[in-house]
Amino acid sequence: MSDFNQKDLVEAFKKIEIKKGDSIFLTTSLGMLGIPQTLNKNYLLTSSKWILDILINIIGKDGNIFVPTYSYTFGKKNKIFSPQSTKADIGYFPNFFLKQKKVVRSHDPMMSIAGYGPNSKNILKNIVNNSFGKNCVFEKLLKIKNHKKKN
Repeated sequence: MSDFNQKDLVEAFKKIEIKKGDSIFLTTSLGMLGIPQTLNKNYLLTSSKWILDILINIIGKDGNIFVPTYSYTFGKKNKIFSPQSTKADIGYFPNFFLKQKKVVRSHDPMMSIAGYGPNSKNILKNIVNNSFGKNCVFEKLLKIKNHKKKN
């Protein structure tokens, strides 16, 4: 693991050709990045802020960011899913993302997705009562113009 800075993140996003107007589905493993070069000792918060700020700047006002915010609530005894308050069970960045202004979340109690950008509400609302299949969030994401499909 090595140290990284904001310039390193910008270069990494350029390498995978993210540009203005793109819609991206972002999964994260912040620990894999290394340690951000910062005086702030909350490395997860710093990394999350840098990633989100840089991506918003790159994709511009017409781009969208989608982040998995899976809570797996449906499978938990006596748990009720609330898109506004249920935490994601899959790491720091999804919960950081959920706290941002203008972020919306799907109503899927198992595998919810959160989104930011002009198309996010259309994509995440009015979905079927199933995490997969016809008219699910994942199918809707695949139909977005300028959706990045990188392997």
